[in-house]
Parts: sequence; structure tokens; C-alpha cells
Amino acid sequence: MSLTAVLFLLLLCFGYRLVFNNKYRAEFILISSLIFLFWIQPKSAIRGFDFWIPYATLFLGILAWVIISPREMLIEKTNIKTILAILIFITLLGLTQYLPWIDLGNYFSSPPLAEILVVGVVSVFLFLIFAKISQKPGFWTAAIILISTFIILKSQQAAFYASKILRQLSRQSTNLANSTEIVWIGYSYFAFRILHTLIDWRKGRLKEIRLMDYINYVTFFPSFLSGPISRLEYFAQTYFPGGESVRINNDLFEGVQRLLLGIFQKFIVGDFLATFAINQNLAHQITSPVWMWMSVIAYSVRLYFDFSGYTHIAIGLARILGIQLPENFDKPFRAPTLTLFWNKWHITLTQWFRSYYFNPVSRKMKRALKNIDPRIILLVMQLTTMILIGLWHGISINFVVWGVWTGGGLFIQNQISSYFKKHTKDGRYLWQESGLVKIVSISFTFLFVSLGWVWFALPTIDDSMQVLKVLF
Repeated sequence: MSLTAVLFLLLLCFGYRLVFNNKYRAEFILISSLIFLFWIQPKSAIRGFDFWIPYATLFLGILAWVIISPREMLIEKTNIKTILAILIFITLLGLTQYLPWIDLGNYFSSPPLAEILVVGVVSVFLFLIFAKISQKPGFWTAAIILISTFIILKSQQAAFYASKILRQLSRQSTNLANSTEIVWIGYSYFAFRILHTLIDWRKGRLKEIRLMDYINYVTFFPSFLSGPISRLEYFAQTYFPGGESVRINNDLFEGVQRLLLGIFQKFIVGDFLATFAINQNLAHQITSPVWMWMSVIAYSVRLYFDFSGYTHIAIGLARILGIQLPENFDKPFRAPTLTLFWNKWHITLTQWFRSYYFNPVSRKMKRALKNIDPRIILLVMQLTTMILIGLWHGISINFVVWGVWTGGGLFIQNQISSYFKKHTKDGRYLWQESGLVKIVSISFTFLFVSLGWVWFALPTIDDSMQVLKVLF
């Protein structure tokens, strides 16, 4: 997202809060999120692709809501009105191509109106089908769709074949097919929000929610692109009527303050560091170990400022609207151990994996494998968790290696910490006993994480090995 887009969103949210002061907030967020979905999707060489992707986002959101909602809610007037409002918005967006005095071609793509109407009818038909079938098959259908789509988007080979199929359907040359054409902006965070609600619903932990509120949660425009991954119950604390409220002056002041901090981190510090942070070109151009170390460290720091900056921007925009999003970073470079680092870095993502993968699978493994050394189970879970987090960013061997590096480091650090904790007088960790040890531990943790980013930042094993050869 560009600085211009951030400033536009700031003015939009600021103007709404000053004029309406939280009245019609759900309607404002819905309209803003709809516009944002179609606006932020980049133009594609595949005909109509950048129009149908936002449409698919809304369809999947509505489909998930149908699955988690009691059948009597599906026919409530307020929810029917929301569906109609979304379909009318999409239809009007398609109609703009026939109005010569409205030129939105640089911002939105739109296929022929006939296609929009046909897909609209099919969507309503599918909506009715899922409203009729039992919810358990619906849960697995939605989960398979979400995970399959994720694999297509994150796998270069799968994306290439998807490009060929879509080009064939749109009667375009398949010879020009390219994996880079298959882009679904914000899908990773959107999918994780839906999966969270589906899993919690299946376990009986989810309350009923209106369609408008659910769509606003899964497509909330301040955090749609880069998180944080707010859980529905946390989002509800300040979103829904009756939730905790803060005076408008505090909201505006704190929101603008966080947003300006985010702009400084992302567009000044982060973008400056990006000029000499490690990348595929620099990996083969730098021959000096000193400069290579500087480049690797610059990438580590740049990644923090870039991601932390976007988080501050999202939290700031949400705060201006009177909504509190969770923190995503907590001074991770001050962490003396890898465990503490990953508890402070991309907090909402690690909490998501801990809640929906690490903890439940660990408990099942311990019950099923009672004779296995718990340390083996811990090693397997830490490795697979970090590998999955790596694959969440992209399906490639480098992300797998990054997961093994990070998961293996976590396990070794955990065993060393436990050993020294048992042998200290008062049961404290070694870094808690000595300031010097803490400084050394913080430095080692930072360097270990920075070396891990070598696998994360580069696309191939050869690129990463080239960097490591120069570093050592």
C-alpha cells in the first residue's frame, strides 16, 4: 500500500469520525471495505481477474457466515439486505464501464455486465444450497476451498497452471501464462480469519453474528493487507454496540499518533534500509564478508520496521474508527531467547498457530504416544509449526529450510535454557542471573534470527548458499 493510499484512508476515517462520531459505523466500514477490496487488487493481464478476485473474497466470506450461522438467521431481513447491498454494489461497479463520464478503468477492472449477472445468480443459488445442507459438510467444503486456494497462490507451479486455465477460459493466449499473474491481495490474513471462526464455531465457542458484522470483521480494510490477525471475540470488544468505548479525542489523538509512527517506520526507515538489504541481486554482487553481514542485518531490521510500520498504520486507522486491534510486535530485538523472540514477533500469527495447531496436536500426540519421550514430541511440533509458518509465506524449499532452522533453534534453545534453569540456585534462567549473559544472549538471538532470514529473503537454495559462503 502506497503512502498516498495511507493518507487517503486517514482522511476518510478522520472525516467519518468527526462527522458521524461512530454512528452508522457498521455501514461505513462495509462500504469502505467493499471499495478497498476492488481498489487494492492490482490490475491483471488476465481479463477480468482483478474484478473477480474481490468478488470471490466476498463470496467466501458470505459462504463461511452461512456455515456458522443458525438457519433462522439466514432469512432475517437485516442479513438479506446486506447480501442485496453487496450484489447491488458489485453490479453498479460493473455498470460504470457503460458510463462514458465515469472513468474508473485505472482503479477497477470490470467484465461484461452479463457475466456479472450470471455469476450473481449462481452465487445466490450456491447460497441457497449451503443454507439447506448440514453444516458439517459445509465446514469441510469451506476448509478445503480455503486451503486449496492457498496452495495455488503460494505455489509457483500451481499458480502457473491456474494462469493457463484462466487464460483459456477468458479466450486469451495461454503462451503468455505466468505464475505472477495469480495474485490475491490480502488472502492469507482473510483466510486465517475465516478458518479461525470456522474452527471456533465447530467447537461451540462462537456467538451468533450478523452478516454485515462478519463481513466487516474478515475484510476490515485497515488490517486486510498485513494484519494483525484479530480474533473475532477481540474485535467485538470495541466494534459491537455495548463494547468498551473511548472518548473521541483520545481515539483520534492516539490513532493519528500510531499512524504517523507507522508511516515513519515503513516509508522512511524501512524503505531506506531496503536499498541495501539482502536480495537476489545483492546475493551475487557482494563479495566482502563485512558488507554481506551489513546487508543481512539490514534485511532483518528492515523487515521489522516494514512490518511493524504497517501494523502501526492498521492499528492507528482502526483506533480512529474507535476499534482496538491487537498488538503485533513487542520489542522483539530485545528478546534474550528465541522463544521470547517469537512471542514478540508477529504475535497474532504465532498465537494463531499455537491455538489451532501446536497446542491441540501436541495434546493428541501426548495422549496417543505415551511411551515417547516428550522432548521428541516437542521437537516434532516446533519443527512442523515453523515449517507451516514458512509455507504460509510461500511454498518453496527455502521456506521449509527456514522452518527447520527456526524450529530446530527453538528446540535447542529450549533444552539449554531448561538445563541451566535446573542448575541455578533459585530456578531462574541464566540470562536472568547476569546482565552480561543477557546482553550476549540478546546478541546471539538477533544474529541467529538474522541468519534465518537468509533463507526467508531469497528464492533458491543456491542464492542462500552463496550468501552463507561470503558470510563465513
